[in-house]
Amino acid sequence: HEKELKNIEIYNNMDAETYLELINSLPEGYKTIFNLFVIEEYPHKEIAEILNIKESSSRSRLNRAKNDLVIQLKLING
Repeated sequence: HEKELKNIEIYNNMDAETYLELINSLPEGYKTIFNLFVIEEYPHKEIAEILNIKESSSRSRLNRAKNDLVIQLKLING
């Protein structure tokens, strides 16, 4: 899932601590789904079951989390 973030030019120029800070700044629901999908590599179907939400909600929240991260990365890097 790391490849999803590689479209961002500055991806390789930041340290892991900065990424963790950005992820931790996400709203709780977004952060949970981001971590389950990207870090833990759970499919949306399992995330939905774990969190008792619809699969479409898991996908939507992941997209919002990624959009938030892209905005934050752009702000950091001008």
